[in-house]
Amino acid sequence: MFSIHDTVVYPGQGIGSIQGIEDRELGDAGCQVYVIGIRMTDLTLIVPVQNADRVGLRSLASAEECRGVLEFLRTSRQEVPPPGFQNWHRRSREYDKRLASPDLRGCAEVLAELLTIGRLKQLSFAERRTRDHALSIVLGEIAEVLGVEEGPMREELEAIHAPAVAETVRS
Repeated sequence: MFSIHDTVVYPGQGIGSIQGIEDRELGDAGCQVYVIGIRMTDLTLIVPVQNADRVGLRSLASAEECRGVLEFLRTSRQEVPPPGFQNWHRRSREYDKRLASPDLRGCAEVLAELLTIGRLKQLSFAERRTRDHALSIVLGEIAEVLGVEEGPMREELEAIHAPAVAETVRS
């Protein structure tokens, strides 16, 4: 059970803070709920305490896990696209599912794939939006746990995974 002011992660939304634990009437029954403020969007979520595990509400990842995920992102620069990268609709469903899971590494894998694809072709609007959402979720948690700024990490990853610059032909 979480306490007021605990920092938590809500899958697909990112880091939040338990702002309160309240008794609420939901349907015909009363129950306790967490009132969670999500930092990235200023959204307030109401989660029944008994459903917290089922929806994937969790504590922040360990520093060791965050360092491992950051190292994975730094070294995951692939020169070939992931299998099936041509079909955005299929990938979109899979990415949404993985970003909504409580697994930080799974979210980082989505980010790594989109960074790789972005090296090979210009990302569509929907792909960029998904990449930016994954960046916010993954780097937001890493920054919180390791006590570092998110901006420099984002710039570093974007530089590592920058599209190859086409060489100009000399006349």
